[in-house]
Amino acid sequence: MKSAMSSQERVRTAIARTVPDRVPIQDGPWAATVRRWEGEGLPVEKSPADHFGYEIEGIEADLSPRFPVKVLEESDEYVVETTAEGGVRRNHRDRSTTPEVIECPVKQPGDWPAIRERLRPDMKRMNWASSWSDYQAAREQGKYVTFNAACGYDLDS
Repeated sequence: MKSAMSSQERVRTAIARTVPDRVPIQDGPWAATVRRWEGEGLPVEKSPADHFGYEIEGIEADLSPRFPVKVLEESDEYVVETTAEGGVRRNHRDRSTTPEVIECPVKQPGDWPAIRERLRPDMKRMNWASSWSDYQAAREQGKYVTFNAACGYDLDS
């Protein structure tokens, strides 16, 4: 039996396709799921990441075209809104499901140049101070740190 690995070692070992001491733990539950878990006994003062011992911490930047987000329609059950990516989506009010994509910003090749123009890099796309602080805290906890980037059609358009 292998001795206990740190989260960093465990994730690196799994990525290298060799066998770690156990499978690394990671998840990304919806807020509605977390509220349900809290009703079922998850301590409110503790995040799921801390409670379950998630081993990966993600640092992110705003890679969207930065369109304004506006609510277009609301009902007791749903919210229809524009997205920072330029699309329109419908989701349950509690955001407990994958949203229904109603409209995408690129419908034909001629739509792309206007979107591309909005994707220019700049330093405001990332909160550098809090990201650096989050990175240091995650490393001190022994977590594996990633840069999370959803691009193009992987985005929630």
